[in-house]
This record gives sequence, C-alpha cells and structure tokens, in this order.
Amino acid sequence: MNTQELQSFIFAAKQLEMALNGRAAYGHRLLAKSCLLQVLVQLNRLFLMAGKQKIENTMPALVQKVIEYVEQNLTDHINLDDISSSLCFNSAYINRQFKKITGLTIGQYILCKKVDLAKRYLCENHSLMEVCELSGFNDYSNFSRTFTSRVGCSPSEYRK
Repeated sequence: MNTQELQSFIFAAKQLEMALNGRAAYGHRLLAKSCLLQVLVQLNRLFLMAGKQKIENTMPALVQKVIEYVEQNLTDHINLDDISSSLCFNSAYINRQFKKITGLTIGQYILCKKVDLAKRYLCENHSLMEVCELSGFNDYSNFSRTFTSRVGCSPSEYRK
C-alpha cells in the first residue's frame, strides 16, 4: 500500500469502528454495513492489484501452524496447552508470538472463529442447539452469551 491507500483504508476502518460502537444510534447497522462494504472494496482492489505482483507469505511458520491447528480442531474443546503440546513450543511463547502478529490472543482467535462458524450455521437455518454444538461450544448459555457479546445481538436475532 502506498501512503494514500493506507490513509484511506485507516479512515474507512475507523468509520466502521465508530459505526459499530454507535449501537444506540438510529440506523447504526445500515451504516456499519455500508462502512464494511467500503473496507471490503478497498481490500479487494488492493488484492487484485497485488495479484499482478508476486506476493510473499510473510506470516511466521509458528503462527501459520497455530491457525492450521485451530482450523482442524475448531469444533473440539481447544486450549492453549493442547496447541503447545501439539506444536512442541512453550504456551506463553506461542501466545505472545501469535498476539504480536495477529493482535489477538489464541483464545480470542478461537472464539472469533467459533462465532464465525456459528453465523454460517445460523444462515443455513440449523436449530439454535445444533448451531451451538456444530460450532464447538460446551453449552447453550455460554454460546448465547459469547455470540451476543461478540456480534451485538442474540443468535436468534442474527438469524432474522
């Protein structure tokens, strides 16, 4: 990204953040969707332009392995100790490196991925209990509470 593209992207991302934080304001969901579309269009344009150039994968191997482990075991009960024993690294080191690159702890990343999976199942019209089980949550109350805090509405509201 050049400086102008970066500034434009940061501005659009901040607009999205403000729209998402203005939950009480009239039309906040529509505004947030509009801002999200702007961010996605900018990212797609950059991706298409980058496709003309050779793109190097700069993600450290350890972080890639963590992401792959989470993807393969997402519906299971995963914790940092499982990941560290699987990858033969110290759990604190793994978490520190992961957060340095992604900005999220591994626990936050796992929850984000489970909520994303739950959104997909909700759109496919699975029952709420099925969505809870299929997305790897232990119990429905934990699922509902986590989903609501991350998405801003309950699973049943999201489905509508």
